[in-house]
Amino acid sequence: MSNLKRENMKTGDFIQCTFQGDTKKYVADITGVQDDSFDCRFVHSGKLYTFDSHSFTVLETNGGFPRGTPLTWYQLFTPGSGDLTPFCFVVVTFGDNIRYLGVLNYLTPDRNVTFLHSGNMYTFNDNNEVVSKTGGIYDIGHQIQGMELYVAGDEVQGHAARADAFGVEGRDGVCQRGVVAGNVQGSRQWHLGARHTCPPDEQRAGEQEHRDH
Repeated sequence: MSNLKRENMKTGDFIQCTFQGDTKKYVADITGVQDDSFDCRFVHSGKLYTFDSHSFTVLETNGGFPRGTPLTWYQLFTPGSGDLTPFCFVVVTFGDNIRYLGVLNYLTPDRNVTFLHSGNMYTFNDNNEVVSKTGGIYDIGHQIQGMELYVAGDEVQGHAARADAFGVEGRDGVCQRGVVAGNVQGSRQWHLGARHTCPPDEQRAGEQEHRDH
């Protein structure tokens, strides 16, 4: 388990995680950090969660994982600095102010991003408009607000993630492929591991997909 400091976690970071009893990896936008808890919004569903910073268990939620459920694995993504390059992690803010974490596959002639929570791919031109996509809710011509560089921190594993092993110093300017996305040889497709959607017969495991962008 990584020996990291929780206080490095900030509002605006992203977290990818798994819950006890479920092997799926979920992605959330961290919306608030307090002394003993943190708040986040899971991007695949819009559900809100508050976690205890010491036990990493659910304190409050309107989602499907009940109070007391711990996280068993996570990876933090923090803002970086420097130029975007292929295979960087990026956060894209769409016109409705919803932010998503993805991998930048290529930059020219347009920017192509695969989003971690869904596997959907979007291509954006220099005017920040969607020019092509595979799946998702945003139409061709939709204008995003921006695209920012993010960097991946260490993975933390355990029965429940511990507060003294939380938070990651961002590696500014360094683009990492990490383990959550691996480039498939000879293709611009990305293998993202477990998808972040729950089929109807698996709603017992947590969130029901309704924003599969």
